[in-house]
This record gives sequence, C-alpha cells and structure tokens, in this order.
Amino acid sequence: MTPEMIEEAQREQKKFDAQKTWNKFPSPNAYIGLLGEMALDIHLTSLGLDHEWVTFNKQGWQHPDFRHNGLTIDMKTTFDTKMWNQKPKWDIYVMGHLPEHKQYLEIRGWLTKDRMEELMEQAEGSEGSAEGCVKVIRNFGNGPRTDWTFNDEAMFDTNKLFSSIFI
Repeated sequence: MTPEMIEEAQREQKKFDAQKTWNKFPSPNAYIGLLGEMALDIHLTSLGLDHEWVTFNKQGWQHPDFRHNGLTIDMKTTFDTKMWNQKPKWDIYVMGHLPEHKQYLEIRGWLTKDRMEELMEQAEGSEGSAEGCVKVIRNFGNGPRTDWTFNDEAMFDTNKLFSSIFI
C-alpha cells in the first residue's frame, strides 16, 4: 500500500459517504474497504487474471465488488483477523486483513455464499458458534443488528482461491 493509495481511498470514501442515504454505522476507517478492493484489483491484474472491478462509488449495495467468470465477488477488508459479514448476497467472499501499519494487504481466506450460510446455520443451532463462525449482535444506535465473524478455521485456503476461482 502506498500513501497515495490510502489518500485516494479516503477521498473516494468521502464522496461515497456524501451520496449515501443510510449508514450502517459511521467509522473513520470505512475507507479500508476500498483500499482492499484497490489492492485486490492490482493483484489480479498483476497475475493477468481477467476480472471486472465494479465501480466503488455506486449508489446502494446492489452490485458486487468484482465479477469473474460469471461469479460475483465481495472483498471484505478489516484491521481484524476475522471476516465480518451480515447476510450473504454474493457468490464469493474474500477476506483481506490490513495490518495497522497499512503497508500491505494480507488475503487470509475466502468463503462461498453457500458455505457461509451453512456455517451460520450451524452456529445458530449451537449457541451462536460453530467451526470458526460466531454470531455477534451489536447495537449502533439504530437497534440491534446481527453480524457474523468467520476466522481462519472457517475460511478456505487462499491457494484454492487462485487455483479454483480465479483461473
């Protein structure tokens, strides 16, 4: 990650925030989502993999971050070492961990929508936790919302991401 990439992500996030009609929860670090998308786009391009990066600054959440071979792909970037999600919508979820120093993005793993839903169902029936998936209920002032975390145990190996999905 370069300082220029970080500045661009922060600028674009401000534009995105200005056109939003609803905010899940305000965060000064929201720009890292775009930073993760930028890094994945650069990586896929460097590997010569055909893909479409869907414009970040879009109205609403009706489009995935990427498209590849008919699949929809969402990049989840966080300072945490777990992937966070609510209700799965896209075919593939890629988890990017951004260390606090922001010098690189680590792709920690990935999940299919079907596997994510399967883990969520197992966790729901097991007091909120199963195979690296944990149900988390949070309140940001708009009432409670359910999030799910997926740790390394829950996610598929990144080698399979580039040998099975991005081919």
